[in-house]
Amino acid sequence: MSRNLLRTSSMGFSIFFMWEIVVKYHSVFLVSLIPTFSLLGYLIITLPIGYVLDKVNKSKVIFLFSVMTVLVYFLLIFVQSLIYIYAVDFLSFMLYMGSGDAYYSSIKEIVSEDLSGAMSLNTVGRAGSGIAGTALGGSVAYFDPASLPFILVVMALVAASLSFPFKSVSSKDSTIYSFSHVSKVIKLILPLLLMGLLINGAFTAIDVYSSGCFT
Repeated sequence: MSRNLLRTSSMGFSIFFMWEIVVKYHSVFLVSLIPTFSLLGYLIITLPIGYVLDKVNKSKVIFLFSVMTVLVYFLLIFVQSLIYIYAVDFLSFMLYMGSGDAYYSSIKEIVSEDLSGAMSLNTVGRAGSGIAGTALGGSVAYFDPASLPFILVVMALVAASLSFPFKSVSSKDSTIYSFSHVSKVIKLILPLLLMGLLINGAFTAIDVYSSGCFT
């Protein structure tokens, strides 16, 4: 639930401010920086979070990232400059994805039976939170734009309370991989990541252009 709330808030933030930037600046380029900074945050945290998760309690990481998300959203109440919006986008998505990595790692350690079922439920939750976040961002932008920062802070607070650390259960048969193993995987998926960036940018441009046609 904690991770789903963070995803809902992250999606709501992105949808809301992509529309706000369209309305205020009429710039496809400025809007495209929202998903760009999101992906940049994830790329930066990918390597160090893997190392950290091998050393510490995963639930503590999720809790810490949830608390940090509260602070990031809280400042949004007072500052909504374009630069800070990009900073929040960068940090909130980085924290959300980092907590997600910790969550997946916890599933593999804790769930010894029916792992496929647990992953299926996680996929359902991820899809549902994505839809909820999209609806949240759109409805708040339409009905009450000023309330978004407060809603995001409340959601992050609830997420932090739900992720209060518990004793981690480690798997005795877990395998520790070196950076050389990780680098091989990165090289294999890098072309797909670049293709995903290009496709994501193209669809963002189309969305912004179509939105501008109706404004």
